[in-house]
Amino acid sequence: MFSTLLLLVAALIALVMLIILLFGLALYLCAVFPYSMLTPPFVPSSRKLTTLIAETLDLKPSSVMYELGAGDMRVSIACWRKEPNAAYIGIDKHMLPRILARFNIWRYGAGKQVSVHEGDLYATDLTKATHVYCYLFPQAMQKLLPKFQKELKSGSLVVSLDFEIKGEEPERTIDLTPYNLHLGKTLYVYRF
Repeated sequence: MFSTLLLLVAALIALVMLIILLFGLALYLCAVFPYSMLTPPFVPSSRKLTTLIAETLDLKPSSVMYELGAGDMRVSIACWRKEPNAAYIGIDKHMLPRILARFNIWRYGAGKQVSVHEGDLYATDLTKATHVYCYLFPQAMQKLLPKFQKELKSGSLVVSLDFEIKGEEPERTIDLTPYNLHLGKTLYVYRF
């Protein structure tokens, strides 16, 4: 009887500690990932989608692609697989996606051409970019528009998944619904 009671108390203490641990983890994640309309969450893309994006970007050996809100760098790595001589720079302010990105860069052996950096995508210098890829909310795209207009070289390509830039006419709009993807319905392609 006493040993059963002791086991129940130990199980209850373990459960309370687990709840406290999970609550602390939730608070930590809220602090580390302060998502908003201007800093959207990390959402991984499928291989089929990243391949379509890489084809749309049509990178050359001299290209310099920035992935803003890079997450785990799946898009940059898919582009690197298609054009391994271009340079790929990912910008993400959140630690966990950058750790995943560094792991993916190492796993695929892309470290010479692909890098990820902690940074504010609104403060990142884009003057060297020939291509930019974004999967950001409309408010973030609108905030980036003046930066694109000011910093991007003439002829630079910006590809946005699902969210258009209000006030800018896309060069192309690619309907992704025939590809039956769970994520991604439209690619907006802009030339600056």
